[in-house]
Amino acid sequence: MLMKTRIWTIALAASIALTACTGAKLNTFDDDFERLYSAKVESNRNGDDTSAVAADFGLLDLSKRAKAAGDGETTKDWKTAVAFYRIAALSAWQVGEDGEAQILPITNAGQKLCKGRMAEAPRDCILMMIIGPLAIHDDLARDLVPIQTRADTDPSVELSAGNLGTLVTVFDGVKIQFDKLTEVKISAATSSAPSSLGRYIDDQRLLFYCTAKAARDIMNLAPPPEGFQAQQEKKNDVMNMKTQIVEAKGHAECPSA
Repeated sequence: MLMKTRIWTIALAASIALTACTGAKLNTFDDDFERLYSAKVESNRNGDDTSAVAADFGLLDLSKRAKAAGDGETTKDWKTAVAFYRIAALSAWQVGEDGEAQILPITNAGQKLCKGRMAEAPRDCILMMIIGPLAIHDDLARDLVPIQTRADTDPSVELSAGNLGTLVTVFDGVKIQFDKLTEVKISAATSSAPSSLGRYIDDQRLLFYCTAKAARDIMNLAPPPEGFQAQQEKKNDVMNMKTQIVEAKGHAECPSA
């Protein structure tokens, strides 16, 4: 059975994502995020779609309000602005597909403020660099799931050229985001960001590796159409990613379910 792709739209641990803020407004936004995220997790656990949708609406609204609050702080207190952007980006990310369009404008604004002064707000500035790749991975993994389900049901199935093209797009896209996280990990290691953030990045790099590996494994199930040899070029990329994960975590074990 093929390794099952996981779309881990998991919020960063509270000790990483939610700073000890000064200012009642920022604290309120942090509290709202924690409440809505917890409500969504609980709703999903209980299979309560109605409550999950309500939580998503709340998170989307919070993202927009936090982005507006951050915009209002950019010329006053840039670190407070980035803290608001952190809430805005996390909120949009947790919504999933419906929140994706909001993420890059938020993180781009945050990265612009952080440029040249990340050491002054390392945690929030690093978050501005990783939330985008995490969201892009989730989007790519969603494209992989239906192909993986079909291949897992019948491993002998001959994949269409269109499906193989999707697999290459997923693999290449995830590899790009893996490399971005690797670059951010280096920045995190040389900053005063909490070590837990570096460990979180390694957890997500494992997830990215597993998604890329799943895409390549499906490519290898059946002979490709004539002239379609792109999957043969992926072996070294997979091995390089695995090596990095093993060096960081001591293993590169992907979930089986």
